[in-house]
Amino acid sequence: MFNTPILFIIFNRPDVTGLVFDEIRKVQPKQLFIAADGPRVNRPFDVELCHETRSIINQIDWPCEVKTLFREQNLGCGKAVSSAISWFFSEVEEGIILEDDCLPHPTFFNYCQDLLEHYRHDSKVMHIGGVNFQNGNKRGEASYYFSAVSHVWGWASWRRAWNLYNFNVSDFYTFVREEKIYDYFPNQKLGLHWLQNFKSMYYHVIDTWDHQWSYSIMNNGGVSIIPNTNLISNIGFREDATHTSSSSSIYANAKTSAIQLPIKHPEKIELNKIADYFFFREVEGLSIGDTSVIYSTRIKFRTLISSSVEYFLRNYIFAHKIKKTNNNILIQKVDAVGDYIITRNFFEELVKSEVYKGFNVYLLANIRLKSFIEESDKKKFTDVLYFNADDLKKIKTKYSFFYKLRRLKFHTIIHPTFSRSVMSDDIIFHAGAPNNIGFFGGTSNITAENKLVTDTYYSKLIDVDNIAGNTYTHEFEKQKIFFQTLLNKKIELSKPNIDIPSVNNENLKICICPGAQEVRRIWSEGNFAELINLLNRHLKKVEFAIICGPNETYLGENIMKYCNNLSNISILNVSSIYNLLCEINKGNFIVANDSAPIHLSVALNKKCVCISNGNHYKRFIPYPSYIYSNLKVVLPIVFNQENCASEKFIDYYYFNHSYLNINEIDPKRVFDELKTLIESDYEKNIHYNNQL
Repeated sequence: MFNTPILFIIFNRPDVTGLVFDEIRKVQPKQLFIAADGPRVNRPFDVELCHETRSIINQIDWPCEVKTLFREQNLGCGKAVSSAISWFFSEVEEGIILEDDCLPHPTFFNYCQDLLEHYRHDSKVMHIGGVNFQNGNKRGEASYYFSAVSHVWGWASWRRAWNLYNFNVSDFYTFVREEKIYDYFPNQKLGLHWLQNFKSMYYHVIDTWDHQWSYSIMNNGGVSIIPNTNLISNIGFREDATHTSSSSSIYANAKTSAIQLPIKHPEKIELNKIADYFFFREVEGLSIGDTSVIYSTRIKFRTLISSSVEYFLRNYIFAHKIKKTNNNILIQKVDAVGDYIITRNFFEELVKSEVYKGFNVYLLANIRLKSFIEESDKKKFTDVLYFNADDLKKIKTKYSFFYKLRRLKFHTIIHPTFSRSVMSDDIIFHAGAPNNIGFFGGTSNITAENKLVTDTYYSKLIDVDNIAGNTYTHEFEKQKIFFQTLLNKKIELSKPNIDIPSVNNENLKICICPGAQEVRRIWSEGNFAELINLLNRHLKKVEFAIICGPNETYLGENIMKYCNNLSNISILNVSSIYNLLCEINKGNFIVANDSAPIHLSVALNKKCVCISNGNHYKRFIPYPSYIYSNLKVVLPIVFNQENCASEKFIDYYYFNHSYLNINEIDPKRVFDELKTLIESDYEKNIHYNNQL
């Protein structure tokens, strides 16, 4: 019999739950607490799956005190898990917490039990973790080391520690002012990374609970324990997971091995910063800059030489402005696809304007847009130069690129990008034009401190928000105000537009674009499949085209698989933005979870639905109805009427990236929005079903 209480947190995955339960059964705890969140609304399979998962209680076949907390309604990951842990520690003084996908090594249990006893009265130690992500590197001679990181895939703690838990991170700004983060992460980039995570918690951007636990530990001067061998394997990396949906993740199904007992303790409680920096740099892949505990002397020497060369080039060769310029103008637009599509129509206004009459107008654009620009826009300019961000990663290619710009001796550079960055402003600095015009802009992609410096690179900054008298204008409106101010004339342009003949289809054709630049903005293949199945049951003569970019074919194949390979679905692989444009143009209706296909659809006058996690809400998506009314946007339920009336709420989502779980958006909601668009053109194609 095992004396330490165990909390087992489950939900709707009976298979992985059974595997973890088998390991719990082997140690036969005297006390077992089981907590389960309720089924989600509009997920009919959840009811059966939750019931089947909870039936695990019937397999308890040893003498055991069992307590359950089975929710009737779904609370979501954050509230469900944190409240379950609070319930657990209201009953016991200390214990082990396992979630349904955290498969423990048999020695994990005694490891936790020994350490719970050893540090029972030491308030500094707040968390005992079970995972190790050091790729075989042993840290010290003891069985474990101390860390600033509190991994929660199998862990243990005490009531005394959990009582300090702060779900709302309510004293976040006190934490910031007191600079507590730098007691754990002196490296500024890493400290800012964590502060951004905690800020997301403060504004409830992510539905989770574990970042708040890390915050509570750091806010109270605590430390976490990491074993010197991995004791937990996360077996839940798959589509039906809330936050771990990629089975190819480096964290998935990690190997476990035994920890030697009895436990060997370190001589003192001291953070192992070598281990922590290794984790963030080598495993998480964060670019956190130079740290003396990571870089070898040779690498630091090479960095010093590189920095010295760059300092010389920047401050002595490229720092001066070009005195004798040519009659050349450069429009610098190196942003992503959507930003370019929103802005491009204004370039023709500039080329034809009286202000720049007689000038040779060049365009500097993102190389990803080359196919589109070559087909659609190149003839408007004297020439088009293409920018690849990878060129700025090495001194040789970086300064070769800058020199190429300087040779053209631009008279003026126009930078129509509201969210400027240090990188894009550096191009302005090194190109050497005496006249540089840009947006006054915001600080989404640049710190306020850096912006104060890069503002000096410009001879004129246009404050479009001040001119408009509105902080929350749509990006298209910002661009319109910018160019009207620049050209000193009214521009009669009501929306983005791409002049290409429409394609007429005999049948109703719906294009599905499931890819996105960032994983957090991808709606799952299962959700897309459920949407297609709904549409297929209620539409006549409908065709579906799943449009996949490079390396996205697997998305289309999985959607097809979940749709049982319907005969009216095809997968279209596109290799360029122009190919994407042409395929979208063949559709009657477009559904996408990334903004680029949506901006292309708007410019092509296509009716479209955007599934969005709220990223930069109102700045890019949705368009105001007076700009474009044939776009429907489906957002997480947190974007309700009450929140959207809150200036604090809008302010956060307008200026920041969103980390809300896009997969909480119900396919039925997307179907309903698309149905309203289809009805206006194809009313006779809808089969109404009272069950919907």
